[in-house]
Amino acid sequence: MEEDHDPIRLPRNRKCPSPELTNYANNNNKTSKELKRLASSKNKFNRKMKNSNDR
Repeated sequence: MEEDHDPIRLPRNRKCPSPELTNYANNNNKTSKELKRLASSKNKFNRKMKNSNDR
């Protein structure tokens, strides 16, 4: 069975959000704007963790 193509198109040079985020967005019919918001909040969290490790 062929998978449906993800309706959200990401620019080539961008890192894809993690598959969990993409699946979450698709399952809940999220817009790509909301997906980006989810991804950016995850990135913020990762940066925060990295900065706390540098101390």
